[in-house]
Amino acid sequence: MRYTHIAFDIDGTLLNSRYACLRSLQDALEEAKGIRPPESELLFTYALPSRVALEALQFSDLSVAQDLWDKHYAKYEDTVLPFPGIPELVAELSRRGCTLGIISSQSRRDYEAGFAHFDIARHFSTVILSDNVSEPKPSPQPLFRYMELAGCSPKDLLYIGDQNADLLCARGAEVDFAFAGWNGPEGPEGTLRLKSPEELLPYLEM
Repeated sequence: MRYTHIAFDIDGTLLNSRYACLRSLQDALEEAKGIRPPESELLFTYALPSRVALEALQFSDLSVAQDLWDKHYAKYEDTVLPFPGIPELVAELSRRGCTLGIISSQSRRDYEAGFAHFDIARHFSTVILSDNVSEPKPSPQPLFRYMELAGCSPKDLLYIGDQNADLLCARGAEVDFAFAGWNGPEGPEGTLRLKSPEELLPYLEM
């Protein structure tokens, strides 16, 4: 195949979690501050580590704010599911011998409470989260860390994400990038723009 390693972002790429993330953040803001900004004003937080997002929203006690956000997120957990076609794609890539990884701005706490419980998680051998680096995306550091641990070079690796921070991370590490267009038509330019997960396999065989 064209690449021996493929790394994925989680939120907006593997999991359809936007509704749960933004709606629970609205609920937390309403409870803590008495305000409820529209989702459009909170969308910037979707690609950020939760602590950074809460800092940007000027919560004074981040630990309390995180607990509050987690409490409200639990109400919407049943809406968080892999995108259609993702389980099949991940299983097929694994069957073909491709090494799969995760590069996400999630914290270890969020990862263990969420993505780790999905069956597809077992296919990912190297997981780089915000806790594993001093500079999360859009810094290239997460991809450098992945390549160090996985023992691969930039030419061996494709990174798939849905946010501009993902693209900048890939560019900084000189890694090819594919835009996960199944989360919506708007997104950053990359090496490849995918409308659905199924479009990746033919590209890998070219």
